[in-house]
Amino acid sequence: MIDHYQLRNDFAATCSQRTSHINQIFQQLSPENSQLAYLLPLLINENIPGLPGFVEHFSGATIADFQLSTHAQQLVQALFNIEITAATKDTPTLYRGLYTIGSLGSLGQSIKSDWDVWLCIKDDIVPEIRDKIRQKCQRIEAWSNQIGVELHLFLVTENQFEKGVKSGFDKESSGSAQHWLLLDEFYRSAITLAGQPIQWHLTSENQHLSAIDLGQPSHIPAQEYFGAMMWQLYKGIDSPEKSLLKALLLESYFSDFPNTQLLSVQWQELMLSGQFTDHYLLLLQRISDHLTRLNDHKRLKLVRECFYLKCAPALSYIKQGTVLNYQQRQLKALVEQWQFSSEQIRHLDRQARWSPVDSQQHHQALVAALLESYRLMKDLAKSHHVDEAMYPQELTILSRKLYSAYQGSSTKISRLTSLKSVKHTNNNFYLRRGIDDNKRRIWLLLSQPPVFGKDYIIHKDTHIIKLLTWAAMNQLISPTTQIKLPSDNAKYRHKVNRALHHLTQQFTGETQATKNALVQSSQIEQVSIIINMLDDATIDFDGQTQMMDWLMSNVFSIGREKRSLISSIDLVYRNSWNEHHAMVFNGNTAILELLSHLFTLIRSSNDTPEISILSVAKNHQILLRDHVSFLLDECFEILKKSSKKGIQVKSIVVAGKLYGLFFHRENVEYKAISNAVELYQTLSKNALTQVPSKQPTTSKVKRLIYEHASMGYVQFFLEQRKQGIKVYILDENNHLSSYWQDEHNELELLREIYRFYTFTKEQKNKSQEKLGISFNLPQFNRIKLQNSVIIIEPFDRQAEELF
Repeated sequence: MIDHYQLRNDFAATCSQRTSHINQIFQQLSPENSQLAYLLPLLINENIPGLPGFVEHFSGATIADFQLSTHAQQLVQALFNIEITAATKDTPTLYRGLYTIGSLGSLGQSIKSDWDVWLCIKDDIVPEIRDKIRQKCQRIEAWSNQIGVELHLFLVTENQFEKGVKSGFDKESSGSAQHWLLLDEFYRSAITLAGQPIQWHLTSENQHLSAIDLGQPSHIPAQEYFGAMMWQLYKGIDSPEKSLLKALLLESYFSDFPNTQLLSVQWQELMLSGQFTDHYLLLLQRISDHLTRLNDHKRLKLVRECFYLKCAPALSYIKQGTVLNYQQRQLKALVEQWQFSSEQIRHLDRQARWSPVDSQQHHQALVAALLESYRLMKDLAKSHHVDEAMYPQELTILSRKLYSAYQGSSTKISRLTSLKSVKHTNNNFYLRRGIDDNKRRIWLLLSQPPVFGKDYIIHKDTHIIKLLTWAAMNQLISPTTQIKLPSDNAKYRHKVNRALHHLTQQFTGETQATKNALVQSSQIEQVSIIINMLDDATIDFDGQTQMMDWLMSNVFSIGREKRSLISSIDLVYRNSWNEHHAMVFNGNTAILELLSHLFTLIRSSNDTPEISILSVAKNHQILLRDHVSFLLDECFEILKKSSKKGIQVKSIVVAGKLYGLFFHRENVEYKAISNAVELYQTLSKNALTQVPSKQPTTSKVKRLIYEHASMGYVQFFLEQRKQGIKVYILDENNHLSSYWQDEHNELELLREIYRFYTFTKEQKNKSQEKLGISFNLPQFNRIKLQNSVIIIEPFDRQAEELF
């Protein structure tokens, strides 16, 4: 059994009260976490074959003032059978120190806490050596993950804050969204694991020590607060409790701007005066005071619940007479102060076993609180004339993630917060009919059989397919889960359950968007088509089964009444931004509506999406599936030709009428055609609309722009010329227009457009209309000539990193 990791009394070079405080909390570290704490400095300092982090062709580097601990030596011997008798000293000292940042060693530390660690390196390290150090860190992270501890190592240079160098922008690093605010968090939370102490932490008696000074985070510009808020919204997609706390701290900071007192300054003053206070308690107090001033009791209650969940003291599981540890004592005092009931505490402690209803309600409350905080920050940003919060390329990526997570639409499926420890799957769900606030008939998804006076509703919608997709995408379904329907709709039970398990297999909820995908127009990657789930025309066509022949029959127009046997189609798809959408097409023209909608969406895709077709019709299931599959294949062939040879058309007889399916550059539409002559007349009248502009526009540029078309958002295409910038705009409905911009600076033009869409443009999104919020910012592309070929590429083409 490994000893709990403890700081040496002289190690942090801060007040002894803080060292004792950290050591109290470190007693709660798991054996794996203590193991990492002992080994991490050694793994950074040594580059030995067989040790995690070993990098070939790297002479190694050492940490300033590194001291080899006996515990680390013993662990290396036991785990890797490597004997280290002394620390390496013959390699250059390139590391100033190794420091944690965040909740470790504070009241906010829990068994779920990950490790965010800064490795501070010298400024003058050459790129080749920096790459080797980065490889070393990545290999140590991978090993840490294998032992069950989530570790993130960040390379920080000693002067990067003073020089204004921003960190990289990815899933764990905020890029230009945060700079001095990151240093503020570091100064109030950092623990020195190895190397030189932090100047900010030195007491008067330790001022003689050689320490690291990363700068003074005193005057933070207004735009950084707004950029940091967007970053917290993004982090809130996966960790809403922690992000809400940080977002509200930003809100309190910004409300006092420009006279903000940072928590790091308050923390330092208290420590130097002998009144050291846990930085997580300071965070809670600052937020509580801010919300109390606003008289916002709703968000204050939610903050207290989030704080409790973050610290996870499990008070309701402690047996009477048990000696409480430091965190449990602190939280017990807080919940008594907050007047939390025993039932409320038990409910919070059982978060890992919450029902889908509880999780959904908690998630909705968190999202509402985060968006309210963003709205207030947005209003403050206007009053302080904030015009740009981040680099435009980063804002594009971040706004797309926020749009996907928070912005609703009539077809989009909402995503629950993913909690790895929460198991939501039920053996049974229940569908019932209901009435919404607008007196419309809707479907209700329940977690328990309906009981008068009890609310078991976990989701509601006008269409069953959206409820099924929501449950499947959010991983609420196990292989044995069944949907129960009331007796008057029991005939749909088998079909609904087949559709549910088909969707569960197709949409696992494990996909992620890449940076490269987020800076480009969305493309359809996965499609699922379900035939005749609720409205099933084959029920009335059972008597003519023997007449059916695959080659001879037109299933879209059959029998004396010339009906289509495909009377309802449910479409579900996932795009490259990892959004899921679902919709229903009913009636004789369902197949035409599906084709026009689907191929309008996928016409700009570089690759053919993965398509699955499930027929749940009572009769002729295989026949209907094969006909739809064959028709889709035909349309894909036509689509390939339409981008090269103008408008293509597919004629098809549906319900006794001749229709033309027209593949335009901007969309696909269907029209009823009375005869062949009218078909040719329609084709001859479809000429391209001229784009208003002072400069001539080639049809080739138009064609390329339309190949990037995608419904639902605005795209800008910039073409730099000697006279200025030619700007093309595809609106939400793929209508093309253009204008001439005399300004030569592309970046400034992007910033002007972002200002308009972020702070000026009237927002009309229904789900956020009360807050006046929209994350649907435009996409930007560049038109350029490369090797005598006109190409279109997104601004800031990134590597394929998961984001």
